[in-house]
Amino acid sequence: GLVERAAIARDRGEPFHRLASAAKLVASRAAVEVTGRAVESWESLSGPRGARAERIYRDARVYPIVEGTSEIQEMILGRDLLRPGGIASGHGPVGDK
Repeated sequence: GLVERAAIARDRGEPFHRLASAAKLVASRAAVEVTGRAVESWESLSGPRGARAERIYRDARVYPIVEGTSEIQEMILGRDLLRPGGIASGHGPVGDK
């Protein structure tokens, strides 16, 4: 996945910042979505509130703020799309040049 590719690039001394940004963006969105669904599932069971699921959901909602907002990660990735020779031009994977 993205995290592994970023780690390998970093270990090799290759550009990795945009891969890391993509990994942060995907991971934070997935965490919020999955934990939000868990909380909804607990609520739909009409049983006791899922305190643990709610705590994890709250933690997931804070992650994008701690790691840089999703908008900032999107801007970092967008720069690579728009620059000459960037990924939109078909000249390689997401990476710093």
